[in-house]
Amino acid sequence: MANIPSFYAQDDNYSNFINIRYLLDIEIEKFIADKLFFGDVNRIIVASNEMAFRTRGKRYQGDYHFPFLNYWLTGYEYSSDFGWYNMVNEKQGVWIPSENANVRIMPLVMEYEASFWCNRTDEMQYALKELLFVKNNHSALQTGFTYGDSEIQFIGIFNITDLEPNAEYQDSDWLERNKISNIGMNFTVIAYDPKIEGSIAPIESIIFDFAARITGSTDLTFTEAWEIVQDKITPIPVP
Repeated sequence: MANIPSFYAQDDNYSNFINIRYLLDIEIEKFIADKLFFGDVNRIIVASNEMAFRTRGKRYQGDYHFPFLNYWLTGYEYSSDFGWYNMVNEKQGVWIPSENANVRIMPLVMEYEASFWCNRTDEMQYALKELLFVKNNHSALQTGFTYGDSEIQFIGIFNITDLEPNAEYQDSDWLERNKISNIGMNFTVIAYDPKIEGSIAPIESIIFDFAARITGSTDLTFTEAWEIVQDKITPIPVP
């Protein structure tokens, strides 16, 4: 099944929205990979809990390569309930002199579901202990984008809200028969959504760094690196 082109693809605001999503997903994957997988981002997939095994199996031709973790964006909420919210920045915007532009930034809470999967109970227990260290810890994810000739830095605040060892899933009987342990995990990312006239682009060093984590290669053109990153963090169509 092929991806259907977006109705909004011609709109700069849509392209900016997707680029912000990519940049945050990159930092989410790096953060989780560093906590659980010694930095190996290939043990993380973009998939819902329900589709985790089908998606993982499709990427690796039926081999799940335990342990791994899936994550999936489930919702957006507007929220100004955090200390660094600035109403003026949201309603009037931030002036960027170098670009002669005004940027409004809306605060959002992005909600995710996720699950960690492994085939040893002690691996599950160790991962749970590591995740407990960062539960409700409001960890800062640093990223940024280019706008014209300017680099604009921003952060997302990563926060695990729920952890459930051996969570009940639709396929729980199959998981038990195959001795697969899991941790159900919900987390949020607090971030800003910028309203900008014109288009933004990812900072090239961020893309090169993440592509190197995926492939192990630092000998890539930017076009090659960007395609590798997009393939990694774009959901795989699963029939």
